Amino acid sequence: MLARFPLKPLLVAAEVVVAMALASPGQADSLIGPETKIRIDVFQWSAMTSAYEQWSALGGAFTVSADGSIDTPVVGVLDVANKEPGTIATIYAEQLRAKRGLVSPPEVTVQILEYAPIYVIGDVESPGRFEFRPGLTPLHALALSGGERKDETQGIGALLGRARAKSDLSEAENAIAFGQARLARLEAERTGAKTIAFAPMTSREVSAQYASELVDRERGIFEARARELARQQSSIGELRELLQAEIGVLEQKIEMSDRGIEAAQTELASVSSLVDRGITVASRRTDLERLLDSLQASRLDQTTAIMRARQSIAAATRDFDGVQDRFQTIVAQELQSEQANLEQAIIKRDLALHSLAVPGGEDLSDRDGAPQQPTYAVVRSNGGVVTTSPAASDALLRPGDLVQIEFDPKAIAIEPQAAMRDGLEAASISAAR
Repeated sequence: MLARFPLKPLLVAAEVVVAMALASPGQADSLIGPETKIRIDVFQWSAMTSAYEQWSALGGAFTVSADGSIDTPVVGVLDVANKEPGTIATIYAEQLRAKRGLVSPPEVTVQILEYAPIYVIGDVESPGRFEFRPGLTPLHALALSGGERKDETQGIGALLGRARAKSDLSEAENAIAFGQARLARLEAERTGAKTIAFAPMTSREVSAQYASELVDRERGIFEARARELARQQSSIGELRELLQAEIGVLEQKIEMSDRGIEAAQTELASVSSLVDRGITVASRRTDLERLLDSLQASRLDQTTAIMRARQSIAAATRDFDGVQDRFQTIVAQELQSEQANLEQAIIKRDLALHSLAVPGGEDLSDRDGAPQQPTYAVVRSNGGVVTTSPAASDALLRPGDLVQIEFDPKAIAIEPQAAMRDGLEAASISAAR
């Protein structure tokens, strides 16, 4: 992700520009990078139903983190950076097979739901973050960002521009504070901590009252969710205890049945001897045989009831473990989503700071009065190395690219504004935490 690196433009050979302009739209768009949203679906063939069954608990929608990974329910952290969906599907299927002890890996599909955005800075009307679509070019980026920046250094235009930037800054700071508080709570839930370790909120744009309200709110959510989890586990634990007690009663009944069966068998043997000698009638023996059959059938029913109770205990134990597993899955998904939201808020804040720090407008026309053509540079991460390359207006962009647009030819060769550079680095550090 570009936010992880300092934006120090580097001029490269002209053939690099030509290669960018001629690149196939689908050549790199399918490579997964930070901030990309993907969906994973897992299927397994069922021989009994002759159909594929979807394992929804093992899939879902994921946002790739700043380090190029996703946190999956069973496999855990999965590195997806610079991999195609098909490669990710193969890796995930194989790891699921190994984790769950399957004979063969399940069928896995990976879809790109939303590409990583592009970022536009420089001499444009509305610098910021924009949704990526295949086929996007620097010229499109110029159009998305509102074209050449108007002169807002004087009069009401300057006041409105600064007011808008200050409003964006305040909104972004509040969003960052909210995200940091929520991440602290989710991290405590993920690690099973008893309390939340909130980081101090030092931004001048966030009031002490708002920070206190955030802390109280997240602490209340933390305690409520902990109580709900404990309640569910306690309920399942009580069920297991009741079933265990039921098994104890049934075992006592079996002991009593065994004694009754033994007594009936002894009496039947004695009566059978008397019947054989003609001392007593045969009906007495028949009655005893019926009684013995009834006692033995009752004992079988009690044995069956014990087996059913033990099955219920096993199911309750699985439910007990499943409650914690489902909760951890929810926490992991919320952590990923909140990290992405926090990163976006940090970028928005830094763009606002950049807008406030940009000096007054200059006359961008040449001496003949004709407007100068824009010059483009693309800042791109290639395998962890960030490069800045001049680009043609019809060069194909990739997800995560940062496009610098200037109407002063000399501006493209100098280092970008320090506020933007430091802000994007801070975004990367915060996301990594």
